[in-house]
Amino acid sequence: MGLSGKEKLRNICQIFGNDNLSIPVLSEQEWIDLFEFTQKQGVLCYLYYSLSQKKSENIIPEDWLRRIKLQLMHFSVGNIKHLQNLEEISLIFKKAQIPVLLLKGSHLAFHVYPSPALRPMGDIDLFVREEYVLKGVDALVASGYQSNYFVFENLKKYNRHLPPFTKAGRRSIEFHWTLIQPKFQTPDTERVTNWLIDEIEEKQFGNGSALVFKPSAIVFQIMLHIGLNDELRSSLKNLLDITVIIQKYQNDIDWDLVSDKIIETSYRRRFALVGWLAKNIVSADIPDHFFQVLNVDLSKEIKEAALNRIIYFSDIDSENVIPILYHANLLQKIVIILKYVFMSPSKMRFKHNLKNNWEVFKYYPKRLFNLTKTYKSDILKTLRANEELMDKTKEEILLRDWLGN
Repeated sequence: MGLSGKEKLRNICQIFGNDNLSIPVLSEQEWIDLFEFTQKQGVLCYLYYSLSQKKSENIIPEDWLRRIKLQLMHFSVGNIKHLQNLEEISLIFKKAQIPVLLLKGSHLAFHVYPSPALRPMGDIDLFVREEYVLKGVDALVASGYQSNYFVFENLKKYNRHLPPFTKAGRRSIEFHWTLIQPKFQTPDTERVTNWLIDEIEEKQFGNGSALVFKPSAIVFQIMLHIGLNDELRSSLKNLLDITVIIQKYQNDIDWDLVSDKIIETSYRRRFALVGWLAKNIVSADIPDHFFQVLNVDLSKEIKEAALNRIIYFSDIDSENVIPILYHANLLQKIVIILKYVFMSPSKMRFKHNLKNNWEVFKYYPKRLFNLTKTYKSDILKTLRANEELMDKTKEEILLRDWLGN
């Protein structure tokens, strides 16, 4: 019998811990289960790194050892191209006199992780202040990048970045003008994010350079990203970022400052839960004082629900309305479905990159059809009470309510 999801998390925490003797005793099949899980979660190479640091690579089955080394080689080659891409972007924005801030993977891989190959990367995430956005778009387009049609004023209501910019032979670029989803923005979060984007320093990326967050700010920003932007639907890769940042900058992180800024946002529950997950899944060395200052009661039920969001992150449909429908009366069911299908024209234009309002209306029946097709059997079951189905969704509803959704 294979490992359960929570057993896999416990073993991962044990391996990522600082205790050099902390290696779980597992059968070959259980190790294979663990490797498959960490590959899906984006931390397979770091698991190998942790085992090699503890002189325990010999426990890895031969075929998996070969697979991991090939993946490391693949990432290493990809990182050379990624670095060249960062150099090009740096020069594009320097020529346009636009300060550009690198987010997440690009910064962490080249300046925080022991080796860039240990941090898988996809898109390049950039941030510029809102007043530079359109100028930055012009600079990218002039350099051969392309993106879908968009109206910036529409996008600002529902997203935090422009549609991806692409160019042959280059990584796609996600161009951000804010660090937090619009639905979470308040005067409090605006003040805190203004502090955040002032906590920056310059780093070299090959022959180019870009701005990155200072240690306290990057911890805050990663926790914000997982807790608010991802709404706890995140992979272990993002949680591991917190662990590695703390290992790199242990003496430079001002935890009192981080907790004070979290309290200012009014979202302390989300940050406390992210901190607990990082500490208990990927062995992040977050001080107990941090949790004491936030003073958030994390019940067993909330912890279990959050762990399951991590375990099944790739299987969660964030737009799925079924859990809410299970617990709604008939009138509420009708309202929920109507709101899901008939979203506002401006949001529909954003979602489907439409130029004209009249184009919106042809998408309403299409959304109704897609909703019915995707959740056909489940929607029919929600028309009457079903204890088994309600039990399956109670955990998700509990966490949504606790988070304040």
